[in-house]
Amino acid sequence: MRLGEMQVARRTALQWLDAGADAWSAYDAVAPEAQGCAAARAAAAAVCETADGARIAVERAALDVIERAMRAIGARGLLEPLPFVRLVRDLEMYLRQPAPDAAIARVGRAAFDAASVQRSAASATVNGSGATPANAADAQASKR
Repeated sequence: MRLGEMQVARRTALQWLDAGADAWSAYDAVAPEAQGCAAARAAAAAVCETADGARIAVERAALDVIERAMRAIGARGLLEPLPFVRLVRDLEMYLRQPAPDAAIARVGRAAFDAASVQRSAASATVNGSGATPANAADAQASKR
């Protein structure tokens, strides 16, 4: 059972890494002359949001795997002469990210901004103003 839980955590972390690579590729695909437009800003925001989400998710997944491995090994495996306790201690320290609350706040703010843009675009379409989601994103960005 623990091995299955560790596999789920590992796969979750890998999916976040893949999402980060996809976001970066989408940002790279934006033409250099279009770097100031809404599409470029949206792609850059997606990279930042995905990177912050990945930091949080990968840290949590790794800590979950460590906890399950420690339970599987048991107390005797954590005694000092064995290398596992040192490896766990070093890995747990390495995994700690600076300002995790700020990263979580940025992910939440990005989700809120995306929902606001979608609502603005939907209401503009309903009102018949002809605004597109890109125009709504420009308007939302100019409010900041």
